[in-house]
Amino acid sequence: MTIPPLKLESKILVMCQRGNCRSVATAFILKDHRGYNNVVTCGVETASLKTRRMLYAWAELIIICGEPELVNKVDPEFIQFMPNLFHLDIGPDIWGNPFNQDLLSKVNAVLKENGI
Repeated sequence: MTIPPLKLESKILVMCQRGNCRSVATAFILKDHRGYNNVVTCGVETASLKTRRMLYAWAELIIICGEPELVNKVDPEFIQFMPNLFHLDIGPDIWGNPFNQDLLSKVNAVLKENGI
């Protein structure tokens, strides 16, 4: 699946397990290398349900970064937002640092493969 065409002003929510590494790396690439202005990160497991639901409603595109199983950890109410959900299979967090060069290279390649 290719990410739909986006404007640089599009509201993008990037999520990973805890919101500290893969989502931050992806947001960095989107903002600093692709020019998107409205990119926010959060953790599937660490942000409160109330916060996640507010962000789901705000976002025009929701990117889940990580292994496919991570998508299953999103709350059941998320189903209503599925049309704007996109999974980037970056795999589990083996980097521990959002600015690890191997992680940034992988994120950049995966985004490019998916049209963004």
